[in-house]
Amino acid sequence: MKEDITMRKLMEQELIEARNRALRSDKLKEAFLQNLSHEIRTPLNAIVGFSELLSMDINQTKEQKDYTSIIMNSSNQLLSIVNDILTIAKIQTGQEVVVLKSTDINSVLDNLYKIFRSQVDIKRIGLNLRKGNKNPQFLILTDETKVTQILSNLINNAIKFTDKGMVEFGYSLNEKHIEFYVKDSGIGIPKEFQQIIFERFRQVESSLNRNFGGTGLGLSISKAFAEMLEGNIRVESEPSIGSVFYLTLPLKATIELTEKQTTSNNLITNESYIILVAEDEIYNFQLIEAYFYKSNYTIIHAHNGQEAIDLCTSELNIDMILMDIKMPYVDGITAMKEIRKQNIKIPIIAQTAYALETERQHLLEIGFSDYIAKPIKKEELIQKVIKLLQVK
Repeated sequence: MKEDITMRKLMEQELIEARNRALRSDKLKEAFLQNLSHEIRTPLNAIVGFSELLSMDINQTKEQKDYTSIIMNSSNQLLSIVNDILTIAKIQTGQEVVVLKSTDINSVLDNLYKIFRSQVDIKRIGLNLRKGNKNPQFLILTDETKVTQILSNLINNAIKFTDKGMVEFGYSLNEKHIEFYVKDSGIGIPKEFQQIIFERFRQVESSLNRNFGGTGLGLSISKAFAEMLEGNIRVESEPSIGSVFYLTLPLKATIELTEKQTTSNNLITNESYIILVAEDEIYNFQLIEAYFYKSNYTIIHAHNGQEAIDLCTSELNIDMILMDIKMPYVDGITAMKEIRKQNIKIPIIAQTAYALETERQHLLEIGFSDYIAKPIKKEELIQKVIKLLQVK
């Protein structure tokens, strides 16, 4: 008996080709995201970093302080837009992952209150925080970064759309869920818009003469994150009265935190250290050098990965390396692997403008001691440096 399988073979071949095209498309998207992140974050690193240093100068005139503040605010606004676009792209390509860990919710909310306090003071509106658990520490198992970003988006929107009255945020508890809320007395949202605001690039205002800025991505990201955390987000609102956004998440079993190791951010120490900074962008090296100014840390410069390898095999007693990833001649990953062959224990922090989660995980898996994304924040860098030197 004979059977004509020509059509079936053609269909199988078409499916294979379609699968291969999809894989190539995903790889192209990932490469594009990596390059976009790198090319934007690299110059922003110097802009944000040096602006921060200028803002600390007590000898500035009022006019200089105002100009510096404008640069900082505009840079942070641009960085926020870039982060939102990259986050949406990561969600679309499945690169965004959930990292569950024991999280002190009361501490998260206290930090958010401190962050947004200055914004409400400028607008002369109130800011209240109400906690469903009155203990100093309240632990749940969740993704701290995603919960923080959702609440930050909601609080930022509440302040943006409120010109008088107040903004309040907090949470309540039942046996199975924790429900966060952000309440405002702002302009409110008409009923017909209460669902589309969670769509990408959608806002209540869509005309050219909009009164409020923004990309329209914050609520879309918040909704995606809520669903990744097995929860949901919803809104209740009336025009001219205000809005309440609710984030409901499962109340998962907590993990008791071990006693926290306290790490001081003070660079002043009795010991002197030599830190090698492998960085091909001179402005980014000068920024790190400025961060360690007036400390007993000696900062030396390698312009590429090969110079870093050569310096580590010299007679210099290097205590730590800050390694950029994308460099000419020899890249940071290759340099790290070569250096590890000679000195397996030396702390090496990857400093990179490739800020995707998959990149961070990859760098830690292949041998880097820690990771910091550009733009580099002074406090975060110093904390990581001191922590690794303490356990060296």
